[in-house]
Amino acid sequence: MKKTFFHLFSISIAILFSLVNCSSLYAQMLNNTNNNLVQFTGVVIDAETTMPILYASVGNRRTKRGALCDENGFFSFVVQKGDTVRFSAVGYVTSALVIPTDLVKDSYTVIKKLKRDNIMLPTATIYPWPKPHEFDDAFMTLQVPDDDLKRAKRNLERETLREQGEVLAMDGRENFNYQSRQYARQMYSYGQEPYRGIFDPMAWIKFFKAMKKGELFGPETKRFEIDENYIIDEDGIKE
Repeated sequence: MKKTFFHLFSISIAILFSLVNCSSLYAQMLNNTNNNLVQFTGVVIDAETTMPILYASVGNRRTKRGALCDENGFFSFVVQKGDTVRFSAVGYVTSALVIPTDLVKDSYTVIKKLKRDNIMLPTATIYPWPKPHEFDDAFMTLQVPDDDLKRAKRNLERETLREQGEVLAMDGRENFNYQSRQYARQMYSYGQEPYRGIFDPMAWIKFFKAMKKGELFGPETKRFEIDENYIIDEDGIKE
């Protein structure tokens, strides 16, 4: 009976010491992990123009997490010492940066420059006529165009530019910037009601003041009739 009790007591003491050692080891590992955490912030800019790159992607290769730069090229997220951070953006060469392991502070700031990704294509000559005799027919019916100045004025007419703007589609960079701006606007009001200017009392005050002063209309439209008995001019509504 005494041997059995002593045996159980020994096992209990061993289990207790094991739990204490595991707790101490876990606390030490957690402390080491917290000491390695670094607040990584910075700005991504163009290497040639030094202008900020909008909505560039900054990611940690180890954790597969990161951040998206705002409209000023700014980013901020948490990494660990020794992590490799990847910078990428549409139209730029992807670059990487290793977080130093000998940092004294718990923050690290950089200004990252990305180079433009220029792809040189071979020269291509395009002919509008697949056969030689079609060129002869086109040449005989050719209408001599206006001089360069008249042609430039005609191409820059407001109506011509408006028609071209309605049918001209956005390129890849414009589509990416538009989608990123939409995402940034959604994240700005995430978890709350989006801002609506129509409910802003200060905006209504400015509107009525501008309406009273006649600033809502141009010089040629500062006075117009509401009906046969009332008009609006610079002083407001009058009979």
